[in-house]
Amino acid sequence: MKLYYWRSKSGIEVDLIVDRDARLYPIEVKATSTLLPPHAESLNKWRALAGSNSEKGIIFAPVPHRFSFKECYAVPWNDIF
Repeated sequence: MKLYYWRSKSGIEVDLIVDRDARLYPIEVKATSTLLPPHAESLNKWRALAGSNSEKGIIFAPVPHRFSFKECYAVPWNDIF
């Protein structure tokens, strides 16, 4: 497993990209429990650039439960550990 951070020349960034078993998992970490569409934009833009090796994005946030959000998954912080 390898870990990366990504930032484009235009300022789009992804907090963490996990490279595991030839699959790429883009991850954002947010401090808000009120997720808005812009919170998923960088993940979805990166996925469009990465192509078929990319899995759906994951947003870790203080949300009460896991749910689908703008072609990503919102995941509670508690599920990290």
